[in-house]
Amino acid sequence: MKESACSHKYSNMVLDHTVANIIKVSLKSDDIVLNLHNDNHTQTEVILKDMYRELTQNEERALKDRYTFQTSDSVF
Repeated sequence: MKESACSHKYSNMVLDHTVANIIKVSLKSDDIVLNLHNDNHTQTEVILKDMYRELTQNEERALKDRYTFQTSDSVF
């Protein structure tokens, strides 16, 4: 997923996975990467593109918008 310049202040994302299926959440450059375990014993990698913006020359970053993730077992 890539965020556009006209994105909303708040974004809701619903995952078709339970919280127990989340293997890892990591940051690669300005992208957030979710590694998920599927019911058929495979893995899915979800890349959320350009989620961060640089604030200062010290490479401090902040999220561009506020995000809420909800899993299929209703964990936020």
